[in-house]
Amino acid sequence: TNSTSCNCLNGNSGQFCEFSPYLYVSSVYPAYESGGLVELAGSFSHVHKNLSVSIGSYMCYVIEITPYSIKCNIEGFLSYSNFYDISISQNYMEYTGHNIYKPNLMKPCFYGVLIGNECVCDNGWYGENCEMSTVKVYSVTPVSTRGGDIYIHGFFGDITNLYFFINNTIINFNYVSSSYVIGKAPPGNGYQDLRIFNQTSGSVVFEGIGMVYFDPFLCMNNCSYNGVCNFNFSPNCQCDYNWTGEDCS
Repeated sequence: TNSTSCNCLNGNSGQFCEFSPYLYVSSVYPAYESGGLVELAGSFSHVHKNLSVSIGSYMCYVIEITPYSIKCNIEGFLSYSNFYDISISQNYMEYTGHNIYKPNLMKPCFYGVLIGNECVCDNGWYGENCEMSTVKVYSVTPVSTRGGDIYIHGFFGDITNLYFFINNTIINFNYVSSSYVIGKAPPGNGYQDLRIFNQTSGSVVFEGIGMVYFDPFLCMNNCSYNGVCNFNFSPNCQCDYNWTGEDCS
């Protein structure tokens, strides 16, 4: 009967040199404070008898291991303000790395919930932290060719991150909410484009081609409902008693 044996290097042992004399962690990719996936790099041998991994006082349940990496899932809460020990036991060997684990700061999910390490966003929101909204515009009221109040209905999410433009002119707002805004449109003619810019992402998040109509037969702000619109030559407000101004305001 022929028999062969391996000439082991670097202190390894076993019939196939499968046992490493080294057990240590060289680097750590931590989970968030609430737990989740932890990745360890180091030396972990080819054989993993009676393997266990713990971080602080919590078990980290191994889901994948190679001779050079461990992926495990920790389910307990560990504070970002503290450092923790990592302990590994396998092949009758013990390793403890003192104060080498520091979790990532709790991941914020501004408009969603954190499940594992991922934000699950509320309807209409997206982004790694659910910080950006899926902007939609449902309707825009016509505006006088002289400009004036414009009502824009839709879904805007975090309105503080958005700028609204008619062509290249920014709209200044009198009232804002996540579902509609009231602003001051500049003078204009015909159909003009509406664009919404998100300053967080640095991109245009909505573009409505020809969505704003400047009506030549409409008085400014409908005379603020304090007068009637006179169409003799061009729309002009005939104000009620005690009301004055181009729009009777």
